[in-house]
Amino acid sequence: ALFGRDFAREGIESYVNLLDNIYGYRKTVGLAVSRETPSELLQISVKDGISTGFYIYDMIISLSDIGHTLYSNLGDVLKNIAMKEVGFLLPYIGKEGDNIVYLGLAVMKNSRLVGILEDDEARGVLYLLAKKPSFSESIYTPGKENLLSFEVNIERKKINTEYKDKKIIINIDLTLNADLQYEYYFNPISEEDIKNFEHLISKKVENMIKSSIQKTQKEYGCDIYQFAKYFEIQ
Repeated sequence: ALFGRDFAREGIESYVNLLDNIYGYRKTVGLAVSRETPSELLQISVKDGISTGFYIYDMIISLSDIGHTLYSNLGDVLKNIAMKEVGFLLPYIGKEGDNIVYLGLAVMKNSRLVGILEDDEARGVLYLLAKKPSFSESIYTPGKENLLSFEVNIERKKINTEYKDKKIIINIDLTLNADLQYEYYFNPISEEDIKNFEHLISKKVENMIKSSIQKTQKEYGCDIYQFAKYFEIQ
């Protein structure tokens, strides 16, 4: 099911409930938000003779498998809508020339579109929420005037909560793994260089995560990370 941006701003709850009441409609069907109207997007002809709808579905599933977006189906959205105070995310797509492309994540609160996360902000969210996030991160080394590219993924993720001085504290512990993929100038890498790269990559990922958390909490006022779930359980 594809919702246009303007329609999503008005709210998708009634439409989602309508889908849920259609006999035989699968709760595993995927949902997404598009920058253009669905009718405009579905007029685009894609290669290999497949339907445009199947192409969109396959694109989202493929990106979800490598941790570059989040796949949400009808069942997931129905559960999220039932929890009014907790926000959720849907893939955000659009038209670029004659192609359909992935643009980021649509932030939904009370079943309404309240914002869009793109680029580093979206990646900060995916580092926390995607099953197997994996991104290419570039590091520039001023002293050696070199540019290095690393493939970064998460080996371990742990979220703990505590209640202290009438405040809920969220502790996020991530263990990253980075593999060097490319360097503009080939230079020998010392143990000191490795430690420096580890620090720079960790700081970069940490800043992306902090930025995305601050934006969603302050601007959108919703818990898209579902930290409340961890707090309730723990």
